[in-house]
Amino acid sequence: MVMARYYWDVQSFRRDLDKLYKMISNEDNPIKRQKLMYCYDIINNSMFTNFLMPEAGIPLHRKIHSLYASFLSDQRYFELLNSFIEVMDDNLELYNQTYNHMDDINDMIAKASGVHVGREQAVSICYDFYKNLDNSLFRAFQPFYNERFNHLRFLNSIKNTGASYTRGQQYYLYGMKTNYVEVIGSDNPDMVMTLIHESAHVIDANYSPESYLYETYYYEVISLFMELVSNYKKAGNFDELFYYSNYVKRISSFCADAEDGLSFDALMGIYKENHYSINDTFYSTAKEKYDLTKKSVKDILSEVILSDIVYPISFSLALYFFNIYKQDEKKGLVELKKFLKTKDRDEYMPFMLSEKAQHVMHDELKSILTECDQFFQQQAILKK
Repeated sequence: MVMARYYWDVQSFRRDLDKLYKMISNEDNPIKRQKLMYCYDIINNSMFTNFLMPEAGIPLHRKIHSLYASFLSDQRYFELLNSFIEVMDDNLELYNQTYNHMDDINDMIAKASGVHVGREQAVSICYDFYKNLDNSLFRAFQPFYNERFNHLRFLNSIKNTGASYTRGQQYYLYGMKTNYVEVIGSDNPDMVMTLIHESAHVIDANYSPESYLYETYYYEVISLFMELVSNYKKAGNFDELFYYSNYVKRISSFCADAEDGLSFDALMGIYKENHYSINDTFYSTAKEKYDLTKKSVKDILSEVILSDIVYPISFSLALYFFNIYKQDEKKGLVELKKFLKTKDRDEYMPFMLSEKAQHVMHDELKSILTECDQFFQQQAILKK
């Protein structure tokens, strides 16, 4: 039997981008042309960053002004980070118990991930997961599945370009109803979860293109919700070690992102108070107020703001939908689809800061961490 090959190259993707560009040139409607151009610019920039050239080393004293300008336009989102950290702080002892044992848990992840998963098997698990989840969401996924040989590729390893890179990537060509996805082919359960995650971006784009096109800080909500559900449903029927350790690994990552974002927030405040200057006073104030060394300050300011805060913000709302889903699967998916159809997802910000949402997210996060701790203690990984 000949195994299916999943492969696309940058040149084939570029050919579709050229088609998109021709659509822009031939589009008379200025609103439609603007949307097409917006999509083209996003993809072109992402392709350049992730595949072709690492970010140039710009001196901090030159970069800081553009960082501050971006911060001002996005400052309202940092309040959501505060709410995420507050939820974590309420469970800090519980969280620290798992976080402080991450080396042991990572060993468990390695053990659980030792299960060999072929690429065709990964696609099959992902397909079955979405087919059994919901008919309308599956219809948004199916076109990508039908074109998978030309629009999905597995990479053997992460490209060493110097650019930031995740375990997977999805690109949507607005106006062409076309998605490209690539996944690091790790041949273990991580590959399955990554494919489920990236396929959720495909669903997001196909289900409501207008909402997806101008997505900002909530574009990981659907994918993280699907991660939670697939973990909960134990998609792939892997060892339980994988599912519990995967919860902790992801939550730990999101908490670190939120903390980095709040550190960035604090440094922008110091920058303003220091008359928009990077000097010895700036670094000494960061050390005095937040115990941040000069090196840690530079590390924090070198991070892309969006990558720091998207995941904890999106995960918070994903937790809310997941909590409803566990109580009533149909109702949870109805609420998720309302979100999918919402053109301006910033409308959810007041709700996320509400007492009701905070209470649900708090309880759901505590429930997950408690369940994980109980499992690890049974496995003699965490000891009181």
